[in-house]
Amino acid sequence: MSGRGTNRNLGRSVQNLGTGGGRGGGGTGGASDSYGSFGGRGSTADDSFAHAQDINQLHYLCETVSSLAAGPDNFEEREEVWDDIRHWLRTHTAEEARQAAELTGEYKTTALHLACRNVPPVDIVDVLLSAAPDTVEWEDSFGWLPLHYACANG
Repeated sequence: MSGRGTNRNLGRSVQNLGTGGGRGGGGTGGASDSYGSFGGRGSTADDSFAHAQDINQLHYLCETVSSLAAGPDNFEEREEVWDDIRHWLRTHTAEEARQAAELTGEYKTTALHLACRNVPPVDIVDVLLSAAPDTVEWEDSFGWLPLHYACANG
Protein backbone atom coordinates (compact mmCIF):
# COMPACT_ATOMS: atom_id res chain seq x y z
CA MET A 1 0.00 0.00 0.00
CA SER A 2 1.42 3.39 -0.92
CA GLY A 3 1.79 6.13 1.64
CA ARG A 4 -0.48 8.35 -0.42
CA GLY A 5 -3.43 5.95 -0.20
CA THR A 6 -2.82 5.44 3.50
CA ASN A 7 -3.04 9.18 4.13
CA ARG A 8 -6.33 9.40 2.21
CA ASN A 9 -7.76 6.48 4.18
CA LEU A 10 -6.57 8.02 7.44
CA GLY A 11 -8.25 11.29 6.49
CA ARG A 12 -11.56 9.52 5.92
CA SER A 13 -11.17 7.56 9.16
CA VAL A 14 -10.42 10.70 11.17
CA GLN A 15 -13.47 12.42 9.68
CA ASN A 16 -15.57 9.51 10.97
CA LEU A 17 -14.28 9.77 14.54
CA GLY A 18 -16.95 10.42 17.13
CA THR A 19 -17.31 13.97 18.35
CA GLY A 20 -17.57 13.17 22.05
CA GLY A 21 -17.08 15.98 24.53
CA GLY A 22 -14.14 14.60 26.48
CA ARG A 23 -11.71 16.76 28.40
CA GLY A 24 -10.06 17.91 25.19
CA GLY A 25 -13.32 19.08 23.66
CA GLY A 26 -14.18 19.02 19.99
CA GLY A 27 -12.70 20.82 17.07
CA THR A 28 -9.88 20.21 14.74
CA GLY A 29 -7.31 22.55 16.17
CA GLY A 30 -3.62 21.96 15.85
CA ALA A 31 -0.93 23.54 17.93
CA SER A 32 -3.38 25.14 20.34
CA ASP A 33 -5.00 21.95 21.63
CA SER A 34 -4.82 21.02 25.31
CA TYR A 35 -2.12 18.41 24.70
CA GLY A 36 0.39 20.91 23.32
CA SER A 37 0.54 19.60 19.77
CA PHE A 38 3.80 20.10 17.99
CA GLY A 39 2.97 22.79 15.48
CA GLY A 40 6.21 24.73 14.96
CA ARG A 41 8.61 24.33 12.10
CA GLY A 42 11.79 24.90 14.09
CA SER A 43 14.24 22.10 14.69
CA THR A 44 15.65 22.91 18.10
CA ALA A 45 16.27 20.28 20.75
CA ASP A 46 13.32 21.67 22.73
CA ASP A 47 11.04 21.23 19.69
CA SER A 48 12.26 17.67 19.19
CA PHE A 49 11.63 16.86 22.84
CA ALA A 50 8.16 18.43 22.72
CA HIS A 51 7.39 16.48 19.55
CA ALA A 52 8.51 13.19 21.14
CA GLN A 53 6.39 13.89 24.23
CA ASP A 54 3.39 14.67 22.04
CA ILE A 55 3.81 11.46 20.02
CA ASN A 56 4.05 9.52 23.31
CA GLN A 57 0.74 11.04 24.44
CA LEU A 58 -1.34 8.60 22.35
CA HIS A 59 0.40 5.59 23.91
CA TYR A 60 -0.04 7.12 27.36
CA LEU A 61 -3.77 7.62 26.79
CA CYS A 62 -4.15 4.00 25.65
CA GLU A 63 -2.27 2.86 28.76
CA THR A 64 -4.61 5.00 30.85
CA VAL A 65 -7.63 3.14 29.48
CA SER A 66 -5.85 -0.12 30.34
CA SER A 67 -5.28 0.99 33.90
CA LEU A 68 -8.97 1.65 34.52
CA ALA A 69 -10.74 -1.51 35.63
CA ALA A 70 -13.56 -2.61 33.39
CA GLY A 71 -17.03 -2.36 34.80
CA PRO A 72 -19.77 0.11 35.50
CA ASP A 73 -17.84 1.97 38.20
CA ASN A 74 -15.31 3.36 35.70
CA PHE A 75 -17.52 3.63 32.61
CA GLU A 76 -17.62 7.44 32.49
CA GLU A 77 -13.91 7.76 33.17
CA ARG A 78 -13.09 5.26 30.42
CA GLU A 79 -15.38 7.10 27.99
CA GLU A 80 -13.57 10.36 28.77
CA VAL A 81 -10.24 8.75 27.95
CA TRP A 82 -11.63 7.32 24.67
CA ASP A 83 -12.78 10.88 23.87
CA ASP A 84 -9.29 12.16 24.69
CA ILE A 85 -7.85 9.58 22.27
CA ARG A 86 -10.31 10.74 19.58
CA HIS A 87 -9.25 14.32 20.22
CA TRP A 88 -5.56 13.43 19.91
CA LEU A 89 -6.16 11.62 16.63
CA ARG A 90 -8.28 14.46 15.19
CA THR A 91 -5.71 17.13 16.00
CA HIS A 92 -2.61 15.46 14.57
CA THR A 93 -1.34 14.87 11.07
CA ALA A 94 -1.37 11.47 9.40
CA GLU A 95 2.41 11.26 9.86
CA GLU A 96 2.17 12.03 13.58
CA ALA A 97 -0.63 9.47 13.96
CA ARG A 98 1.54 6.89 12.17
CA GLN A 99 4.53 7.62 14.41
CA ALA A 100 2.38 7.38 17.53
CA ALA A 101 0.61 4.21 16.40
CA GLU A 102 3.96 2.55 15.62
CA LEU A 103 5.53 3.54 18.93
CA THR A 104 6.15 0.53 21.14
CA GLY A 105 6.18 0.77 24.89
CA GLU A 106 6.76 -1.63 27.70
CA TYR A 107 6.49 -5.25 26.52
CA LYS A 108 6.63 -4.06 22.88
CA THR A 109 2.97 -3.00 22.95
CA THR A 110 1.56 -0.52 20.47
CA ALA A 111 -1.43 1.76 20.95
CA LEU A 112 -3.46 -0.87 19.08
CA HIS A 113 -2.40 -3.63 21.53
CA LEU A 114 -3.39 -1.43 24.46
CA ALA A 115 -6.68 -0.34 22.93
CA CYS A 116 -7.65 -3.91 22.02
CA ARG A 117 -7.28 -4.96 25.67
CA ASN A 118 -10.21 -2.72 26.54
CA VAL A 119 -13.05 -3.31 24.05
CA PRO A 120 -12.21 -0.16 22.08
CA PRO A 121 -14.71 1.86 20.08
CA VAL A 122 -14.63 0.81 16.41
CA ASP A 123 -13.84 4.33 15.20
CA ILE A 124 -10.61 4.39 17.21
CA VAL A 125 -9.51 0.97 15.95
CA ASP A 126 -10.29 2.11 12.39
CA VAL A 127 -8.06 5.18 12.69
CA LEU A 128 -5.22 3.28 14.37
CA LEU A 129 -5.32 0.67 11.59
CA SER A 130 -5.47 3.36 8.90
CA ALA A 131 -2.53 5.20 10.46
CA ALA A 132 -0.28 2.14 10.81
CA PRO A 133 -1.78 -0.94 9.14
CA ASP A 134 1.29 -3.11 9.72
CA THR A 135 0.90 -2.93 13.51
CA VAL A 136 -1.93 -5.46 13.27
CA GLU A 137 0.82 -8.05 12.64
CA TRP A 138 3.22 -6.87 15.36
CA GLU A 139 3.68 -9.25 18.28
CA ASP A 140 4.30 -7.91 21.75
CA SER A 141 6.93 -9.49 23.99
CA PHE A 142 4.43 -12.24 24.94
CA GLY A 143 3.91 -13.17 21.28
CA TRP A 144 0.40 -11.68 21.22
CA LEU A 145 -1.04 -9.68 18.35
CA PRO A 146 -3.61 -6.93 18.94
CA LEU A 147 -6.21 -9.46 17.73
CA HIS A 148 -5.33 -11.81 20.58
CA TYR A 149 -6.12 -9.06 23.09
CA ALA A 150 -9.36 -8.20 21.31
CA CYS A 151 -10.49 -11.83 21.42
CA ALA A 152 -9.41 -12.38 25.01
CA ASN A 153 -11.12 -9.27 26.31
CA GLY A 154 -14.41 -9.14 24.53
